[in-house]
Amino acid sequence: MGEKIAQALTEMSAGKYSSLCVPSEERAPASKVDVSLVRKETAALRGRLAGLIQAARYQPSFPQKSGRRIEAGALPRLATKDPRVFRQEAEQVAVNTAVTILLDRSGSMCGDRLEVASQAALAAALALDSIPGVEVSAAAFPGSTGNNVISVMTAFGESARATAKNYGIASTGGTPTANALYWAGSRLANRPEPRKMVLVITDGDPNDLFAAIEARKTLETSKIEVFGIGIQVPTITSVFPKSRSINDVSALPSALFEVLRAELTKK
Repeated sequence: MGEKIAQALTEMSAGKYSSLCVPSEERAPASKVDVSLVRKETAALRGRLAGLIQAARYQPSFPQKSGRRIEAGALPRLATKDPRVFRQEAEQVAVNTAVTILLDRSGSMCGDRLEVASQAALAAALALDSIPGVEVSAAAFPGSTGNNVISVMTAFGESARATAKNYGIASTGGTPTANALYWAGSRLANRPEPRKMVLVITDGDPNDLFAAIEARKTLETSKIEVFGIGIQVPTITSVFPKSRSINDVSALPSALFEVLRAELTKK
């Protein structure tokens, strides 16, 4: 009976998105991508994230005056009439998260803007991929054949390093943010990780503002956290209440890190 209930819930969860306009997938075309360009940035991001996560997980135990468990190593304190012999119990932060990075590749993201953005997305994917407990996927929108197609760069279960060649993407089309969010939701719905996140990098307003807001709300109803980083998009908060706005694409790597730092180490 338990197995049947679990199967029914899984089918219901998948159906929540299959009944909507979920875009089809295409594999981002392979191209020559110089990973060394993001190696330094990736190492710094990975080191800082890993350090923060380790700090969040590790909670040193200090003897206390009261408690339920005695700290064996603190018993000699009794000889000096020091009552701090009880073990402190601290809540730890566990990292068990699935992250999807969505990169806007619309026509306005041409030139250096898309190059820096795709390198930042690759750096983040490489860094997250190396942290135990974190699963990552990355995709660009729209696809090369239309707004209702998503171009997948790294799928869940794939190595970010092995798929780095897929990040040499070109700008095209409009900004179908709602379509991209529904796609991300459909892929995250059945992930086993208890925490699920979508991070959208964009430089413009969605083709359909109200549809994008509705899509974001749909994901949040499914317990999927949605964040946005807007490049010269002052209205980014109207779509993504949890967002960062930057004035120059050069600030994207640091903004991306700050969002990941704050969220992945949060209880």
